[in-house]
Amino acid sequence: MKLKSILAILIGIFWLLTVVMSAVVAYRYKSAVAAQHQAEQEQQYQAQIIRMQNGQWQQLNALSEKALQTNLRASAQNEENINEFRTLLRRQKTCDLPVPDAIAQRLYRYTQDLRAGTMPAPAGGAVATRAGTVTAGHLSYCQAVLWIYPLLNAIDTANHQLQAISQADKLRDRETSGQQ
Repeated sequence: MKLKSILAILIGIFWLLTVVMSAVVAYRYKSAVAAQHQAEQEQQYQAQIIRMQNGQWQQLNALSEKALQTNLRASAQNEENINEFRTLLRRQKTCDLPVPDAIAQRLYRYTQDLRAGTMPAPAGGAVATRAGTVTAGHLSYCQAVLWIYPLLNAIDTANHQLQAISQADKLRDRETSGQQ
């Protein structure tokens, strides 16, 4: 009987180990399935984000291309206008009359101020100051007329770029608000 009871104890221990091992395997399987499901969800979410970003890039590239094409057309038209004006002004007898020096100096100063505003500050942090009056040379009326279209073209180009930036910001805002 002792043998039977030892055998029964061993069978009981084996059965208990089998149940415990089955529980451990079932727990690990359930954890692995849950981790796989979570990884698949994250992968789908990442794919959705990539698709959304790809769409945004395509729209931003379209906006950029549109602004570039508009600016190229405006530049070409500007060149045609300048050539036409040069031809017309060549026939004018008063073309070489100078613009009054005070006006020419103000235009020159204003141009320099605009350039200084777009250039980075000096390395030492010091700001350059004007010493004395600025001599701009002589500006003729024909030169002033020929400056008008390039200036208007520069303004038009900047406006197209700002409009494209504004559209891109609206697109980005729409995308982020739709995402939340």
